[in-house]
Amino acid sequence: MKTEDIKGRGKGQGSRRRHRRCLHQYDHLETKKQVFGGADGSDPMWMRIDLFYCQRCLRIKERVLKSHSKEQPTWY
Repeated sequence: MKTEDIKGRGKGQGSRRRHRRCLHQYDHLETKKQVFGGADGSDPMWMRIDLFYCQRCLRIKERVLKSHSKEQPTWY
């Protein structure tokens, strides 16, 4: 009797989708700017959130910049 190895999809094997690599082409959606704290004498936290999306795969990417300082950061 001849036996063969059967490559099946067991639990956890190959269950994720296989995506082709995308050569991302990001477009800027929006920028949100926020300042937290600073009222009680502590340094305020400056935060900027930039949202982008890829024209090809429609992936949304978020970039967050944070800083604790008394003066406004140059990237804000």
